[in-house]
Amino acid sequence: MPRRKRWAATVAGEPCKFGHTIRYLSNGRCVECAAAYWLRKYVSDPEKYRARARAAYRADPGKAMARAKQWKQANPERVREHNRRASRKYAEKNRKTIRAMQRAWRKAKSVHTSGS
Repeated sequence: MPRRKRWAATVAGEPCKFGHTIRYLSNGRCVECAAAYWLRKYVSDPEKYRARARAAYRADPGKAMARAKQWKQANPERVREHNRRASRKYAEKNRKTIRAMQRAWRKAKSVHTSGS
């Protein structure tokens, strides 16, 4: 018998008190209400959940990296947007260093091309 994924959901079922109809198969809880519940818990004590994530990574880094790789493959637009933001943030923070590196690169390039 194949094992059912714990996040599998179905639309069949009675709506919750907020009118959501999608429910988890494993426990019958409303998907949207469960997400809101965990978000509230995370916001109330983010360091607790960050520590839990760090411990899970330390316990099995390969599993965590596989999960991250799978998420990146499933969400290419979000990865692209994150990379754009990170690149801009780095550029703003390190503008002087980047310009100095560019000047050094151009200077080294001009020395190599002028000698030919």
